[in-house]
Amino acid sequence: MPTVNATDTTVAQAVDTLQVPLKSIFTGHELPVRSIVPRSLEPRNPDWFTIALFVLLAWFAWTRVVYSKTVGQLFSAFFNMNATNQIVRDENILVQRASVMLSLMYYCALGLFVFLALDWFSINILWLGSGMFRFLLLLMTIAMAYSLKTVLLKVLGNVFDIERPAASFIFNFTLINNATGVVLMPLVIITAYLDSSWVTPFFYLSFGVLIISFIYRQIRAFRIWTSMPGVPFFYFILYICTLEISPLLLLYKFAMG
Repeated sequence: MPTVNATDTTVAQAVDTLQVPLKSIFTGHELPVRSIVPRSLEPRNPDWFTIALFVLLAWFAWTRVVYSKTVGQLFSAFFNMNATNQIVRDENILVQRASVMLSLMYYCALGLFVFLALDWFSINILWLGSGMFRFLLLLMTIAMAYSLKTVLLKVLGNVFDIERPAASFIFNFTLINNATGVVLMPLVIITAYLDSSWVTPFFYLSFGVLIISFIYRQIRAFRIWTSMPGVPFFYFILYICTLEISPLLLLYKFAMG
């Protein structure tokens, strides 16, 4: 049987005396404990949403590179009515192609924004479904609404023999929508991945951009109407009520049931 050395016993006792209780490094912090049960990470936006944003950015970059000069002319026309009239008179095919590209981008950006707004404010519309199907349905609805408006303006222009003013109407609301899409795109990206406490203010900022765009579109329409001699003011009021305000009211009524 081994003997215990007195020296070893003394050292062990000394070590026991010098031992200091260990303090947990997980105490004394200011992080609130919300749950002691592990929870899986649930991202606020699905993967397809991120892919759609990348595609949207790539689409804009490609349009900006291929139609760089034309896009510059379009955004110059956004602030200059004379430049707008010149583009309408020239009927440049490159301008038309660039405008179509930017219009598709606007439809996608607006569709993604509406999708985010419905989800964030918990607005449940049964006929829209959910997920990617909801976005695609929103995208098709927006594209069809603006396409129908364009067709109606062309038909009215032919019926009342005002083809040139009708073409100016179409180009102006398309131009303003395209510029709105460029502004709305970064707002959608920021809103989608911003901290939750800042999401609501950015939504209201985006709504403000859309309202300003709508008002500016009506101002441009009024200037076009004043350039048409002999056309009654009643036609302008009819245009505002029929093709601008009524579709918004119908969509709101249909969405809210």
